[in-house]
Amino acid sequence: MTPEPSTAPKVRGSCLNGCGETLTLTEPGEIQCSAGNCPGPGGVAALLANPSPDHFVEFGPDWWQISHPLRELATGPTALNPHRCTLAGFVNALPSLPDPGVYKVILTGDLWTWGTPIEPVPGDEAGREIVPDSGAAA
Repeated sequence: MTPEPSTAPKVRGSCLNGCGETLTLTEPGEIQCSAGNCPGPGGVAALLANPSPDHFVEFGPDWWQISHPLRELATGPTALNPHRCTLAGFVNALPSLPDPGVYKVILTGDLWTWGTPIEPVPGDEAGREIVPDSGAAA
């Protein structure tokens, strides 16, 4: 008797790239999109692999974008969240943009603390695809 091919267990949820409810659990224990034409089948796994609880703000010469930590993204789009992140308003109020780079930003109480420019942390690339707040310099 030939054993039947096994199928990967389905995972509840939808692919980040809009493929639908196509997530499966692979043998090494990672979540993957099973749609053959998915442009980023490992997106969920990469997003979950980023352990950072902090915000990252990337500045260009005349633009910026925020990577929000998963704990904020899990509660829904920040525009609909009653505990809306105040970092976008803070960045919009800056008199000028800092030097281009990626900055780690930590909220302590009501105070945003900025680090020096850094390279993105490993695994942050996936989180940076989800940017609910961004802006351009006026």
